Amino acid sequence: VAQELLENAIKSGETAANIDVELSQSNRIVQLSVMNQTLPARALHLRKLVKELNELPAEAAYRAALERVDRHPSSRSGLGLVRVRLEAEVELECVGSGETSVLMLARGRVS
Repeated sequence: VAQELLENAIKSGETAANIDVELSQSNRIVQLSVMNQTLPARALHLRKLVKELNELPAEAAYRAALERVDRHPSSRSGLGLVRVRLEAEVELECVGSGETSVLMLARGRVS
């Protein structure tokens, strides 16, 4: 999960921007937060992608992402985020504190 969120932050971030990472635990819930600065269009794309994938069960979102990649192989599919959500059984959230700030949150239960 951490690798995927960091990889996305690096790919989508401004060249000289910092990436802030925070890991916290409360009760049996672990939360990983990754925040970076990006272009407004990329921030909007990430928010929309995460909103859409959260509207479906994890397995259905994964199948839909695979179909999207099959139809448009050169587009940014978000397949990594969808795969992480399915395999790691985490909840993903993408929020912004402005037009260019992106905060990706992954929350999961520790067994």
